[in-house]
Amino acid sequence: MTLEISREELKEEIESSINVIKQTKSRWGRIIPKRIPSAYYRLGLYSRGIAVYNLLLGNKKEALEWFRKSAKYFIKSVEQGRDKYKKWEGEAGSCSDAFYMSILSRDRELLKKAMELTFDIHPDYPNRFPDPAGGYYCLMALSKKLVGDVESAKHFIEKAKTARKHKGFEDFENGQILFIEGIIREDEKLCLQGAKKLSEYHSKKPQSMADDKLVNIRLTALLLIAKRRNIDLKLDNEYIPKTLLEDD
Repeated sequence: MTLEISREELKEEIESSINVIKQTKSRWGRIIPKRIPSAYYRLGLYSRGIAVYNLLLGNKKEALEWFRKSAKYFIKSVEQGRDKYKKWEGEAGSCSDAFYMSILSRDRELLKKAMELTFDIHPDYPNRFPDPAGGYYCLMALSKKLVGDVESAKHFIEKAKTARKHKGFEDFENGQILFIEGIIREDEKLCLQGAKKLSEYHSKKPQSMADDKLVNIRLTALLLIAKRRNIDLKLDNEYIPKTLLEDD
């Protein structure tokens, strides 16, 4: 890693995150109902961090379990958000996080649930919320591919190409589109182009102990999906934990 991190620091991050989760749960009865979706989302983020820190410590089994917990919290965030709000801008983002954590956890049942939640997003969502529309289209495209609906997958990835882009996030958004289109079309070159842009975006993040800086989470998950479809890209990237891409 470019940022030198000791095992002690990683263990401290794990302990701190576990304490935050415990504190949040201990105050659960005092959380305002409309804030419950964001509370679950926060638990998902801290669980993801614990997973990443365990991964960097070489504790793959523990990492997979925390990725599962993260996916479950993000799923609860979606379910509670739909219960508390008629129109909820964060819906697609929470579905996306549930989807990718399920992929990293290798839990098929959680992935199935995450995709079911994705397919239940109201089709008018991108018109109501144009800012996250691109992410919604990408998630729909990839989910449709995984259930074998290739034509719908192609439709949604084309919609993603014309969705609103955000300054400073172009490499991430365009990289994600290219990689997912590569998976849909089973085109290794497109996947490589997407991986390059996603790597470039990640490399520009300031150095920190943040879990999504220490590991390129989105790219790692996409590589795992691609590998399962016989697109086994060999990337020399210090932010991709190769142990996650290895067969158990």
